[in-house]
Amino acid sequence: MTESNVAYTLERQPRPYTTMVTRDSNCFQLIEEVEVIDMGNRRNVVKTRYYFDPENLPPDYEKHAEPDYLTRPVEKEYQRYPVGMTNYTNFFSEEELLDFEDKAEVTYNDANQGIFLPMTAQKTYSDRMGQHVTRVKLFFGYRYLWKDFELQDPESFVGAGIRADVSKPPAWIKDNVAKPMEDAGIIPKNFLNSFALNLYYDGTEGLGQHFDDDTRFMQPIFTFRLFSDSRLTFGAHGYGFMNNAYFVPLARGCICAMEKGSYSANGMKHCVRKDDMTGKSAAFILRQMHPQAIKEALTLDREVEMPRWISSLGISDNSVPYHEQKIRYLQELVLKKNCGQKS
Repeated sequence: MTESNVAYTLERQPRPYTTMVTRDSNCFQLIEEVEVIDMGNRRNVVKTRYYFDPENLPPDYEKHAEPDYLTRPVEKEYQRYPVGMTNYTNFFSEEELLDFEDKAEVTYNDANQGIFLPMTAQKTYSDRMGQHVTRVKLFFGYRYLWKDFELQDPESFVGAGIRADVSKPPAWIKDNVAKPMEDAGIIPKNFLNSFALNLYYDGTEGLGQHFDDDTRFMQPIFTFRLFSDSRLTFGAHGYGFMNNAYFVPLARGCICAMEKGSYSANGMKHCVRKDDMTGKSAAFILRQMHPQAIKEALTLDREVEMPRWISSLGISDNSVPYHEQKIRYLQELVLKKNCGQKS
């Protein structure tokens, strides 16, 4: 890599701000370090790493960052304080992105037609009648419990909430999306075992604040954005997710790595606010779930869930599949709990 191909930028990020119903402010304006690199047959890939200003660090930075960040030799002082986020843009071609977007639509339609196992696709609706879908989470390989009624299950703690009752990833996700990233060295070989595809259909539904907690997921964690630009917001507060700590842009086609042992992975929750959306969007979340948690999940499926499923079989046309029986039961528990709290 020649010096002419590397650009170190100390300027604060110029970002357009638009009128919105929430206050859009950020405590930490990040420093960008931009490098143009060749990755095999993927040329002119733009790699961007993000750093905190040494004069304006989060007060708990040293608590959550890896120790070697603070002591290793560096050329620039700000390089001691990585945010823990690295973006790769211009990796996939426009033709590839269009193909992925078409295949994402086909995969969603397959889910609607019952091609996949029942728990593979999970929908979020904007209305109580369940008429308008705003988001669909497609879990391949393994899933995790995240809905309120799922967490009422007495066995929700088993395997850290990981479950193996979903379909394997379609070949195009592994071969066309994940493998090129592995071949280029962005994702370690044989690392991934969980492939999620979140589809946001009109840009009105984001993703709530959360950690990709280390009881379920190994680090690093990778995302890949389709259809439109977005951004990942960290440390949002209050109703409408206001007064944010910082954000990282996620352009269409961007591959984003949340790095192992970093401040972004362990020090602050992140979200995709609805104000971060610019329209219809989709995101792949590519992860490794903990092998021990998977082992526990497989044991649960084999020794508990399978016998229950067999016992629920019936010959009546009105028979309710086991997974639907369980969902209804857990939803009733949540309803009773909420009614008890109101009274």
